[in-house]
Amino acid sequence: MINEKLKKAEDLGEKGMVDEAQKALEEAEGLKHSRSFTEEKL
Repeated sequence: MINEKLKKAEDLGEKGMVDEAQKALEEAEGLKHSRSFTEEKL
């Protein structure tokens, strides 16, 4: 899922949709942090 968000951000950035690309990057970061936090609890 993280890779999908990163790919989407890249595609949007190439199309000049900077705001949307930034949002997708932030969502990917959130997922990455969420996953890291979950793994630390296990």
